[in-house]
Amino acid sequence: MEPIAFYPNLEGFTPVQLYLFLAALRNYEPKIYDLIRELYEGIPYAFFEANLTSIEEYSFWYFSNLREVHLPEGLKIIKNSSFVGCSSLQVVSFPESLTSVGNAAFSECSSLQELQLPESLKSIGLDVFSNCSKLQELQLPKGMKVIQNNTFSGCSSLQVVSFPNSLEKIGNYAFSGCSSLQVVSFSKGLKFIGWMAFARCSSLKEVYLPRGITIGKDVFPFKTEIIYY
Repeated sequence: MEPIAFYPNLEGFTPVQLYLFLAALRNYEPKIYDLIRELYEGIPYAFFEANLTSIEEYSFWYFSNLREVHLPEGLKIIKNSSFVGCSSLQVVSFPESLTSVGNAAFSECSSLQELQLPESLKSIGLDVFSNCSKLQELQLPKGMKVIQNNTFSGCSSLQVVSFPNSLEKIGNYAFSGCSSLQVVSFSKGLKFIGWMAFARCSSLKEVYLPRGITIGKDVFPFKTEIIYY
């Protein structure tokens, strides 16, 4: 006998209603959630209506066919692992209202080539964009102060990173394995770079650092030229 003999008719649901319905099922009826999720995990696009303030944890966990995500104005928080493993994801539009992205939210999104992070974004967690292996260029928001551990590790196609003047700390392994990165330059506000933050960046030739900065162990490859100013 089937564990559940019917699926609810969700044809009339708007995208945000469907999202909220599945989020509630995940919390209160996980077995039913797993069954219904199988019907929707092949969706290629995700559009959200207004009045949504957060994306819950694991909402689109390994939706491998998802190609585009358009997030609404008013959204403030993307929680941990929301889009992890969405290996076909190419386009994400972030609203200017976004302030926080949780741990591993977009980790292993291996088709994501470009990011336009809003200036409103102040906090990004651990591993957020780790192993986004096709990401080529990155401009961080002007007000960002901290890059957490492993945030961009394994982004092997990343060639250009624009760091804001507000940046004060880069965590352990933050850019480890970014093997296409050639030159990085930091402002005088940077105070600390963590252990192995740029390890295995095999193409990294030059690094420009402010004098007086504290750096951890094995931060840069052995052959990288470090220039203090």
